[in-house]
Amino acid sequence: MKTLIVAVFGCAVMAGCATSPRHQAAWTKAGATQEEFSGDRYDCLKDSSIQPTYNPVTYTMQTTDYNLFSACMGAHGWRWQHRS
Repeated sequence: MKTLIVAVFGCAVMAGCATSPRHQAAWTKAGATQEEFSGDRYDCLKDSSIQPTYNPVTYTMQTTDYNLFSACMGAHGWRWQHRS
């Protein structure tokens, strides 16, 4: 009986996750193409990358400063908008 309750609960949780919105916000720019977005995103990721000290435990080689990334995307005309 305990196994059945756990299985039903697990299915309910998985069903809830499957119906939740996948992306609630996105970068938008009027008239822009996917190619323009990809190019600007690549440039901004490259420009906002930070080279931390190498950590052999986590193999961390690079990370992104998301404040710089957002500022860069904004400078390229993109706006972060929440979807309703």
